[in-house]
Amino acid sequence: MKNKLIRGIPASPGIVIGKAIRYVSENSKIQSTSDKGKIKIDEVKKFESALNMVRHELELIRKDFLARTDEYHARILDAELLVLDDETLMQNTINRIKKGNSAEESFKWVAEKALSEFKNIKDKYIQERVDDIRDVVERVLRDLKGQPQNLLLHKKEHILIATNLLPSDTATLDKSIVVGFATDLGGETSHTSIMARALKIPAVVGLNEITKLIKSGEEIIIDGNHGIIIIDPDERTRRAYEKRIYEFQEYEKELLSLATLPCKTLDGHAIELACNIEIQEELDMALDYGTSGVGLMRTEFLYLQKPLKEEKQFKIYDKFARKVYPHSLIVRTLDIGGDKLIDIGINNISTTEPKDMNPFLGWRGIRFSLDRRDIFIAQLKAILRANKKGNVKLLFPMIDGIHEIREAKKCVEKAKAQLDKEGKTYRKNIEIGVMIEIPSAAIIAEAIAREVDFLSIGSNDLTQYTLACDRGNMKVKEYYNPFHPAVLTLIKRTIDAAHKERKWVGCCGEIGNHPLAIPILVGLGIDELSVAPLYLLEVKKIIRALSMEEASIIANEVLSIDTEDEVKKYIKKIKNKIPVIREVMKKYEE
Repeated sequence: MKNKLIRGIPASPGIVIGKAIRYVSENSKIQSTSDKGKIKIDEVKKFESALNMVRHELELIRKDFLARTDEYHARILDAELLVLDDETLMQNTINRIKKGNSAEESFKWVAEKALSEFKNIKDKYIQERVDDIRDVVERVLRDLKGQPQNLLLHKKEHILIATNLLPSDTATLDKSIVVGFATDLGGETSHTSIMARALKIPAVVGLNEITKLIKSGEEIIIDGNHGIIIIDPDERTRRAYEKRIYEFQEYEKELLSLATLPCKTLDGHAIELACNIEIQEELDMALDYGTSGVGLMRTEFLYLQKPLKEEKQFKIYDKFARKVYPHSLIVRTLDIGGDKLIDIGINNISTTEPKDMNPFLGWRGIRFSLDRRDIFIAQLKAILRANKKGNVKLLFPMIDGIHEIREAKKCVEKAKAQLDKEGKTYRKNIEIGVMIEIPSAAIIAEAIAREVDFLSIGSNDLTQYTLACDRGNMKVKEYYNPFHPAVLTLIKRTIDAAHKERKWVGCCGEIGNHPLAIPILVGLGIDELSVAPLYLLEVKKIIRALSMEEASIIANEVLSIDTEDEVKKYIKKIKNKIPVIREVMKKYEE
């Protein structure tokens, strides 16, 4: 069938046309032994040798990847090297070997048991970080089974098709040979995707069964801008995409020219354009794109396996703060709980707590922090110490009312008192903000604004809580709509409340990078937009092409509409009214 189109997740931008080569992982069956009780000294040595070999290989891969990219991206592989130093994982394997099992069977059993603790966790970030652990596990198993580590043996230029690519495999790609790749699994923020962007290799991931649909030797098109694969394109389609390749290259040049320009409307109204980040690689990209600071630093990655001690957290926050100075670094305190935490059982936190029937409405965010003040205060101390130059701000998640804010502020004062007692230096003053992501907080936003220095609208959760719609549930996906009149009304209410109290308000949810939402948010009076680094330049491009008067008219018209269907019709008209939005929307449409 000509022109078969498959949709996935855009992992790395760019368009490429080429011949596919399908990689199928060797998964030979691991033989277990029945020699129970006998100490398998040779198997222990075999296991330890495999660990040393994989460590050496990863160090070489890191060195080569560093030479081709930069220090920030090369550090991705440091996380994998740390897995090899996990004493629990390694000792449990050795203990199982000593009971009479083979090294392969023992390591696979222990690793799969550890990874199974993450299987029911919905959090996208945590699931994708687990890929780093899988990478190390796969490499150790390959060594134990005597399989080659270099899976990418083809020397002719091609597009790689695979079930999944491990981050360390991605780091070894030669982009003069592998001009693009597509995988069944993966996500936009996985280390594999980040590495693909660093290497500038177009990629589409999360395609489900692409390995079953493509044969080696078939011609395919990878459109990393839209997350599309086209199998066996006809001549007309091929010519159309060759034209798109040229247009995309010119479009990228134009976007990069915006990096140093101010983020202002045509009539001079300034909007702070910041970035949402989780790891330093993203900050590096954002700084290249001219970010005006970090509007949201997520800290959940610090708790993936066990909470980092205060000193280690401080070093991380301090590094980010120095890197982004003189701009702001807004650090969101631990937004974890419910399914994100109890299933993991980090830091010996009791796993005997009853499992939340609905974790998104349960023990999470500030609720968890206020219950576990030992963990919360350790994080606050680290953040306070990192505010050396006064550019660090605190952000509390999952706030539903005044009481939680006051209790959280008491914890800040307790953290300061402990730092004073320990003789550690920190600035006495730090700006404090809260996430507006629960409808109750939006309804009393004026009272909340009097308690803090700024507000930050988390549109993702605000939408799902307002509409009683789990954004991770595909069965109700059609009900998740950030353009719903109720959601837009709560956003407007929050902005007005903040301004009445002379406080600034930002938005760090995904609505902030939606081309059709930008004129609405600007017209509603948003002071700051914080988006994923990948979208910074496009958001700036749209803002610089708008006038505040035009945006205000659009926002007021949208707010006057009562039904979802009418809102949908109206926002489609926005695209036709504003040429720059139509241009940017090409990225989202074939």
